[in-house]
Amino acid sequence: MASQGDSDAALRHLASSVVLGAALVLIVVKIWGWVATGSMALLTSAADGVVDLLAATATFFGVRFAERPADAGHRFGGTACPVSLASLWNSVVPNEDVKCGAVGYDV
Repeated sequence: MASQGDSDAALRHLASSVVLGAALVLIVVKIWGWVATGSMALLTSAADGVVDLLAATATFFGVRFAERPADAGHRFGGTACPVSLASLWNSVVPNEDVKCGAVGYDV
């Protein structure tokens, strides 16, 4: 019988795979809609979806990296990786409120 940790790992793998797949499907559907209608809103939404796809890709690989076991050089294994990736992401890409607030847009 599988342990609780194995079950949790399988759910994390499944969730990250589903999110990655959903992001990719949404981009394809939005691009198809843009080609069919010429709607610039769909094109910009697809471009925004690329950022979501990048985040989902980072999560997909981060979840797998985080499950690496501890070794001589990494006392805690890969468990510190998601925190580091999240900190990097938040420092490089400011949230929507900061970007819109700086320009003066009302969201």
